[in-house]
Amino acid sequence: MNMFSAIRATADRGGEDPGPAAGGPMPVNANSFRLLTARLRSGRSAVSAAPAPLPELVPELVPVPGPVPEPAPEPTAEPTAEPAAEIPPPRREREPGEEAGDTAITLLELMAAAAGLQPQERVLAADTLLLLLPRMSAHQLVRLAERVAIMDNPPPLLVASLIRDPRPEVMAPVLERNAFISDLDMIDNSATQDVERLRIIARRRTLSPLLCAHVVAGGEPGALLALLRNAGAQLPHQCFVRLAELAVDHPALLAPLVTRAELPASVAFELFWSLPPELRRLILSRFLADSLVLGKILRIILAEDRSLATGAPREDGPVAAEALDAALEAAAAAQMEEAMQRFADLAGIGTATVSRILSDPHGEPAAVLLKALGISRGRFIEAMDRLRALAAQPDERASQQLQSVFDGLSFNKARVLLSYWDWATRKAGPYAPRS
Repeated sequence: MNMFSAIRATADRGGEDPGPAAGGPMPVNANSFRLLTARLRSGRSAVSAAPAPLPELVPELVPVPGPVPEPAPEPTAEPTAEPAAEIPPPRREREPGEEAGDTAITLLELMAAAAGLQPQERVLAADTLLLLLPRMSAHQLVRLAERVAIMDNPPPLLVASLIRDPRPEVMAPVLERNAFISDLDMIDNSATQDVERLRIIARRRTLSPLLCAHVVAGGEPGALLALLRNAGAQLPHQCFVRLAELAVDHPALLAPLVTRAELPASVAFELFWSLPPELRRLILSRFLADSLVLGKILRIILAEDRSLATGAPREDGPVAAEALDAALEAAAAAQMEEAMQRFADLAGIGTATVSRILSDPHGEPAAVLLKALGISRGRFIEAMDRLRALAAQPDERASQQLQSVFDGLSFNKARVLLSYWDWATRKAGPYAPRS
């Protein structure tokens, strides 16, 4: 009998204590209660320490016997691989020219930073740089050229050596960006046939008139195009004259030349003959304007500038209608000599100028001539049809376009244009030959 059965039996007997008989129930008194309490505490400790199932007290909790599943094997951790030892990168072998290049850059920095460098010390450093150049690699030479390009006072012999280098990546930084190279150094080290160097020079931020003339003398279209697009190029008058001649054979130069801000009027009016109709209208609107002073100057021109044929001064104002009709009839009858002479006498210009006007295929020069002769707007289309038939290959443009050209001109504007064209054929005034 366990202690729970003893307690239940004692309660059934009404609490009598039979005494401590062998195998009998424990008497219920204070001592037995204390003893029971102690046994209960010790039993709770044993139960908590090593719990055992009580089948007689809680039989419903006893699990149904069955096959006991085998415990799953504990996963075995894979052995961690030891980290591979870090392999140091292979040591880069320096190229033969790198050491010489580093020395050259050091010398340049020394020359640029040392404000109190003596002249003899600077000369020694510059000569040492010349000694190092043949030993430098192409990469180091590019580094050196980039550094020389921003120097205020680069060694002249070093600059000359770099801009003579045939590789564009070496010569271009110095030739294009260094502002302290003399014009003579650049001209001496870049022949007019050297296309690559001429293009590089044409892209410099500023170009003196001497350098511009050197580039124009080369006549290379790519260099000329770069020159015309360079706002820092100081083009002299003679360069514009030569550029106008070259633009006749290279039409890509026409638009940049016409839009150049400092294009002289004399060159623009001579260039007029080689331009398409759109650029011709630009010339007329840009270089011709009416003013009171212009009228006074024109009266002086008409009084002093006589025709080569008759020597008679040109009258200021519209010509007689009968004289104009006679000239138009001679032109319609293909009597070219008589027609050119009559128009020359009426306009006060040379016959060579009239011949150039009448042979133009586009028709704008004929419109200028008729405006200067004072023909009425109503007769303009009829007269133009007669004059355009004289051209070798007349342009079949609509008469309304020529009518707009005629309407946009005034007598003064037309006379200015005729005067310049006549000076050009006579090689007079701004077109006179210069030694």
